[in-house]
Amino acid sequence: MLRVMSSAVVTVFLRTMAANSHDPSSPDLSQENLGVRVPTDVTVTPIGTVGGTRKPEGMSVFDEADAIPIHHRPRVLGGLSDRPLWELPADTVQPPLQFANTRGAHWVIAPAQVMALPDYVAALEATAPAWSVWHA
Repeated sequence: MLRVMSSAVVTVFLRTMAANSHDPSSPDLSQENLGVRVPTDVTVTPIGTVGGTRKPEGMSVFDEADAIPIHHRPRVLGGLSDRPLWELPADTVQPPLQFANTRGAHWVIAPAQVMALPDYVAALEATAPAWSVWHA
């Protein structure tokens, strides 16, 4: 069941990503960072669209740092990753994107509607200015 996030419940989402090599205050826009991996994160239809799936798919984020898998969690938080942890205010994500809870503290930034894969990627990239490096 798709649970769309209410910003009254969760105020910030977290993701480990590399910084942009030209601007360390901004996340890297590659599919491994501020992006999605096909077919790992999203299923693309034969006509090139994403979204509208029964199970929510998209870019993973977490509402608790402890829930981030150890291989992605920064070393400063007891993990194995050298990448910084970034935070995104929940109220910055608007259509055509939405937050969807998949299990526990794991969420995805999913397409709010069926859309072309390049449009979904562009919508994710448009969130770049809203991300900031998390500080404990």
